[in-house]
Amino acid sequence: MNLSVRLGTPIRDERGFTLLESLITVTIFLIVLFSVYMVHEANNASYSRSEMRMDIQQNARVALSSMERELRIAGYGVPDCPGTSTLPRISEARPRTITFRADLRNVITTLTAAGANTLVLSTTTGIAAGDVIYVTNGAKAEALTVQNVNSGTLTVTTTTNLVNSYLSGSRVYVPRDVRYTVAGGQLLREERIAGGAWPVSATALADRIAEQNAFQYYNALNTEIPSNNPVVSPDDNIRRVRITLIASGTPSGLDLQTYTLTSDVKPRNL
Repeated sequence: MNLSVRLGTPIRDERGFTLLESLITVTIFLIVLFSVYMVHEANNASYSRSEMRMDIQQNARVALSSMERELRIAGYGVPDCPGTSTLPRISEARPRTITFRADLRNVITTLTAAGANTLVLSTTTGIAAGDVIYVTNGAKAEALTVQNVNSGTLTVTTTTNLVNSYLSGSRVYVPRDVRYTVAGGQLLREERIAGGAWPVSATALADRIAEQNAFQYYNALNTEIPSNNPVVSPDDNIRRVRITLIASGTPSGLDLQTYTLTSDVKPRNL
């Protein structure tokens, strides 16, 4: 047999990558990997900034919407009769604070019969001991504090006697006091039984709110009412409230961002 292959001669190419080729390959791979990482980080940072911006704006919008809705019914369930000036609808109007009274829960019932300090009602749902209720027949009204509620016979007893007499069908309302304040970088809300004690702590509706004058007041002539001091006789003077909330924040990688939200509210019951 004639062998044409000499000893020591390779029958195929068994050579691998050189060190230089390996270094070039690894370098290219790292460059591509780093580029992908940088694109991912940029997209992630952009998403985080957008999310924070949306969060800042959304919190302020939700808080503003809630305040608009409640302020619009300020005075609802508060009788406007001769001699009822002691039943305020807006009790405080300042640049950063507004306090008003309204039957927010829509607890409306009617009188069936009345004794000296006992009222028989069409329903006692939503009425509890300690509540302040307003009784009115449209021509006169008064406020009474509920002492006891008997839901079985739909009667309530009060801590004082009725001053006036009321026929069956007279309306009974259960108002609440609400106070909105801009302070400490927050929009705060408080609620209490009409004329009662405010809660120990307020509810924060929105954070990152600039501490600026949030409320402007206008009369029936659409003229702004100075409010450096509380507005005098707010029930008689205020017909429109302009609310301005400035939400701010510093998303990662950006300078301070501010968002101004403005709304005009005309309380329907003033």
